[in-house]
Amino acid sequence: GLLPDVISYSAAISACEEGRRWSQALDYLASMRQETVSPNVITYSAAVSACEKGRQWEKAVFILGEMRSQGVVPNVVSYSAAMSACEKARQWQLAVAKWDVMREEGLTPNCVSCSAMVAACGAGGRWVEALLLLSEMWQRRTNPDLINYSSALSMLEQAKQWERALDLLASMSRRGVKPDLICRSIVKRAR
Repeated sequence: GLLPDVISYSAAISACEEGRRWSQALDYLASMRQETVSPNVITYSAAVSACEKGRQWEKAVFILGEMRSQGVVPNVVSYSAAMSACEKARQWQLAVAKWDVMREEGLTPNCVSCSAMVAACGAGGRWVEALLLLSEMWQRRTNPDLINYSSALSMLEQAKQWERALDLLASMSRRGVKPDLICRSIVKRAR
C-alpha cells in the first residue's frame, strides 16, 4: 500500500487544526517520527496552530522549540500561532518574547502576529508599544482591523489615557475603520 509522506501528514494535521483536534494533530506528528517521515515548516506550523486553536499554549511553545532542535526554521506563521496561543492564555511576556525572536530573525510580521502582539501589549499594560505597533502596521500595509483597535482602546481605558483613546478613535475613522458601539463605549468609559 501507499505510505503517508510529509504532504499527507501536513494535510492531516491542518485538518486537525481546522477541526480543533490538537491532540490528534500531535498524534500525527508523533506518527511521523515513528515512520521516519521528517516534518517540515508547514507540518510544524500546522501543529502549532492546532495547539493554538485548542488553547494549548504550552504545547504550541514546545513544538516551536522542537522545530529548531530538528533543524526546521520557524516562519512567521509558526511564530504567529505560538504568539497567539500565548496571548490567549494571558502569557503576554512569552508572546512578546516570541515577537522579539521573530523580529531578530528578520521575519516580517503578518496580521495574526501583529494582532497577538497588540493584545499582548494590552495585557501587559504596554500601551505605548501597542500604539507604535498599530502605526507600524499601517506603514507595512498590514492594516489593523476593528479587533486591533478595540484591544488598543481597551488598554488605553485601563491606563486612563482618555485623550489618546479619543485620538485613536479619530484615527480609526480617518483610516476607514468604522468604530463600533464597543469602541465608542470604551472611549466613553475612559473619560
